[in-house]
Amino acid sequence: MKLLIINTHPVNYHVPIYKKLADSTEFDVEVCFLWDVFSARYRPSQSFPMHYDKSLLNGYKHSFLKNISLKPGPTFWGLINFGLFSKIKNSQCDAVLIFGYNYFSAWIALISAKILGKKIIFKGESDLLAKRSFFKEIIKKVYVKTFFNRVDYFLYSYKKNAEYYCHYGASRRSLYFMPCAVDNEYFQAIAANLDRQEERGRLGFAEDEVVMLYVGRLEPRKQPDLLLRALSHFCKTKIRLVYVGDGSMMAALKDQVKALSLENQVRFDGFKSHELINAYFKSSDLLVLPSLLDPSPKVVNEAMNFSLPVIVSDKVGTANDLVVNRQNGMVFKAGDVNSLVLAMKEVAFDQAVRARLSEKALSTVSQWNYQLGVESVKSIMREVSHA
Repeated sequence: MKLLIINTHPVNYHVPIYKKLADSTEFDVEVCFLWDVFSARYRPSQSFPMHYDKSLLNGYKHSFLKNISLKPGPTFWGLINFGLFSKIKNSQCDAVLIFGYNYFSAWIALISAKILGKKIIFKGESDLLAKRSFFKEIIKKVYVKTFFNRVDYFLYSYKKNAEYYCHYGASRRSLYFMPCAVDNEYFQAIAANLDRQEERGRLGFAEDEVVMLYVGRLEPRKQPDLLLRALSHFCKTKIRLVYVGDGSMMAALKDQVKALSLENQVRFDGFKSHELINAYFKSSDLLVLPSLLDPSPKVVNEAMNFSLPVIVSDKVGTANDLVVNRQNGMVFKAGDVNSLVLAMKEVAFDQAVRARLSEKALSTVSQWNYQLGVESVKSIMREVSHA
């Protein structure tokens, strides 16, 4: 038995899945990447400013296919790999796991696997929260249903993701849970080794401050400006808002801080590496994500591994799923500043509430782990073997 995984490029959140599957004695695993981000041709762009370490390739069998796109990248025409048919055929695999459908080579992989009689497994992280015009929805429905009709098994990341699959034609019995997860053991080990008081001192946070953290791009979709409007209700309090990230809204946000007279309560610390962000998680009291659209932001998982309570909008895909309102965090109505103010007030000013949410955050995220997804893939492969 063999599983061939097809993905665009090495992604740090996916690598632990590959490694755990590679450790399986039930079947062989190979990962085929369509975009060589380690080649001399790769250039990080402003819209995709990522740098990659070759350690992402350790621990599992992998290969790169030739990409003939004139503009390689994570776009529809940025991945054109006609070698997929031969790769699938020569791999002698029993099933093909395709990550995503919004690039040309996903269709090459789908059609090739179908022609060659391979079982097709699909993994994506979309939901129905985004609003589209009637015309765009018709196009979307035709596109996605055409793709999904040829898929045998679906790996869903959260409840809204499962609803998305079913909306576009997947049957409930074809769904298997692969939670949107991060390396919990890695982050929890770091959390245990960092000293909170030491890190707060190093980052310049006072002992009596309640540090509210935002991590991510500063762009309209994530609505970072809503935090400033909410914070203006708590002027001259001990709440400090720290933005970790960069983006197109940076200048406008700084102007807004001045206009609202929040200079003493807001910091912009810019883009930080994953290693440096861990210190912010350890030093903060809560994470806030006010996005208007955000399917499965891994920063929520990472923060919860540091026992941070999280406040998320109801347009975050994992809201009311990974983040359960008033149990391990708070969920507020997206775009509603008053709803956010109420959530902030309850969490920021009540230490007992923070402690209760903190404890539950860690226990919840521990259950959203890679092993659950690995077991789902194993179940699918067993079913394939008996087909």
